[in-house]
Amino acid sequence: QGHPDQAHRSLAQAAHQDPLSDGALYRNGRLYLYQYDQNPDPALLKKAKTCFIEATERNPVNYQNYEKLMDTYNQLDQTAQAYQAAQQAVIHYPACGRLWFKLAGVCERLGKTDQAINAYERAVVIENQFQAQFKRMYPEHTEPLYRLGRDNYEAAQQRLTALKALKN
Repeated sequence: QGHPDQAHRSLAQAAHQDPLSDGALYRNGRLYLYQYDQNPDPALLKKAKTCFIEATERNPVNYQNYEKLMDTYNQLDQTAQAYQAAQQAVIHYPACGRLWFKLAGVCERLGKTDQAINAYERAVVIENQFQAQFKRMYPEHTEPLYRLGRDNYEAAQQRLTALKALKN
């Protein structure tokens, strides 16, 4: 806290010393994204993108690297690249409704309506399955617990309805 340059140097050194691990690169990219949230400098996004790209190269099965790369591409308005990263994220963690929800948004921006519908449907199904399982495990808990988040769950249902109406 208060010394991001020192943290970046330490993380870059750790990434250099352990060329098989994606951990330091992932953390360094996250730090750049945090800094960007505090001070929206596009150079920080470009550095984050570089970290996440290298992290995906080092560990091509870690969905988190692809998810953060997708988020970074979205912030850079590089939607086609965000789509590719989002597809990789859901391939590596297909049971994550959040990733399907994010993929659906990217598909919408690209005008891929059928794929957006499919992705929203997957997000809603995953959330519904989670809700059902949660109720079986904790019957005394009366308030729903959302893994996707209530707002995202409702948004997914609304977008799904709207996109299906456009198709008809």
